[in-house]
Amino acid sequence: MNILNEIIKIIKDFIDNEKNKEPLQENYEIGPYVSHPLHKKRLKEYTNNIETFYRLKNRLNKDTIAFGDGLLDSSRHSFLNSINEKLNFSIKGSWANQVQQMVVDLFHLLAEKNFSIQNVIIGTLGGVQLSQNQDVNATIKISYDCLDKIRSVFPLSKIIVTGLPEIYGPSTTKNSLKFEGKIYEWVHRDKNAVFIPMFKKFKKELFNVTTNNDEDEATLTREAEIILDNLFVQAKSAKPKSIIG
Repeated sequence: MNILNEIIKIIKDFIDNEKNKEPLQENYEIGPYVSHPLHKKRLKEYTNNIETFYRLKNRLNKDTIAFGDGLLDSSRHSFLNSINEKLNFSIKGSWANQVQQMVVDLFHLLAEKNFSIQNVIIGTLGGVQLSQNQDVNATIKISYDCLDKIRSVFPLSKIIVTGLPEIYGPSTTKNSLKFEGKIYEWVHRDKNAVFIPMFKKFKKELFNVTTNNDEDEATLTREAEIILDNLFVQAKSAKPKSIIG
């Protein structure tokens, strides 16, 4: 049994175990696809970060940048071996269209400063949308749009895409079977992309969950940050189309 089939079996078993505990949402929505409320504020912050990083005398010639939602955003100071915190352009709560908007808005500055982007990490793309009752097919489409845009502006970079962990819940997990299969199809078609599945390795015990305004917010534990940091390092040297972990 290959890794992908093993992951699918684990997800199916999870759904079977959880379906009687929590009713699965069936009435899905599409959109609206709007800018992230923090986009302008973070864009200004990230522009300053790029300017600061550019002036570093000891910066590497080959750089890694990252985009994603809260899992990468909340741990930006902790990926010590894989992502410099000033090149982590994630925003908590980001949908795929909002990730794409940040990519487009920062690309020109990175090009202007002659950054050589070796790796682009995309964290848990689509997870927030699926957890907010968005239609899986629509989520796949705008996630593909996002990945296609990233490839068009970074044609030579390795794209490292993570899957979704268990923490997003059974309603999301039901759709993640189809979603992750489609995301890996994109990775497999691409000439220089790899995939990091998170469902098998990142169980609920590896997350800190707090409730704010009746909504659960999950962040990585220190153990999980170390695991993911190491997986990112492995992904950088892995062959294209690889499944890491």
